[in-house]
Amino acid sequence: MKKNRAKQVWMSVLMLIAILGSSLGGVTAFARVMNVEKSGSLTIHKYLNPDITPIENGGGGFEGDGTSGTKLPNGTTNTGNGETVPLPGTEFSVFGRLTEKELGQLLDSGTSYDPIDPKPLDTLKVKQFMDGKTADYKGVTNEQGQVTFGDLPINTVDLADNLYLVVETKTPTSGADGKPIVQQGSMPVLVNVPSTNPATDSSKEVNNYSYDVNLFMKNYNQLEPEIGKTIDKTTHSIGEEVKYTLTISPLSFDMNEYQELEVTDVLDEALNFEALGAVTFHLGNAKDATITMQPGTDFIVTTPNKGENGTIK
Repeated sequence: MKKNRAKQVWMSVLMLIAILGSSLGGVTAFARVMNVEKSGSLTIHKYLNPDITPIENGGGGFEGDGTSGTKLPNGTTNTGNGETVPLPGTEFSVFGRLTEKELGQLLDSGTSYDPIDPKPLDTLKVKQFMDGKTADYKGVTNEQGQVTFGDLPINTVDLADNLYLVVETKTPTSGADGKPIVQQGSMPVLVNVPSTNPATDSSKEVNNYSYDVNLFMKNYNQLEPEIGKTIDKTTHSIGEEVKYTLTISPLSFDMNEYQELEVTDVLDEALNFEALGAVTFHLGNAKDATITMQPGTDFIVTTPNKGENGTIK
């Protein structure tokens, strides 16, 4: 009996070694599964960052990675120290978990939500979505520029079923000295709770989850557009055609909320008007993407009579 027991123990050890050996190879055998019995939390961070030009206006901006250790501009972290100052008194409204139908109301036709590479939301669609709805969660940032929404339910293993819309619904616009604090608040965003954990998820495969998600919302400093004039050549003879281009930049990233953009140019008395050329709209997020606009169809144009000077509008 002792001999058989020793053999049984030895075989168990061999089996254990075999199992350990299979898990020490180059490929992990088991991916971590979302814990549907766990609840999540969303902490929103809001900072005063007046010197940061947003990506949409050609700047570098800054991006969070969903963790509390996100590096902010000037090497600071989310502790609120350094030049990146916490911004209390900002109200955020959270809607979710979004159904497939609700998500469709927020996205442009033919597009889908990609948690790895989310796209900015159309602010008009967000306003229409919010109309008549009550936020599931609402809170105001504290002195550290943070507000936390806890006990968010998780009862499905699909990220698409754990999607929330975050909207900045009240922004501090002026300080004690009366000077503006924020020109324009954060853009609305979609966020997963839980989200994929960037610290352990090196590929696009969902194999790990962060249940306490940190979201860093950016202020936007709206730049006033400037009009530049470029003439085709430096000198012209009397009676010669003069060609020039007006460039209006930067345009607001939320142009869809504006009713009109009006541009005027007054011709010099020495010039007579001949004809208006093409008007081209350049998309800010793609340098080579342009839209050619036609007078009378896409915009209204007022010009002097041919052979006369005056105002072009």
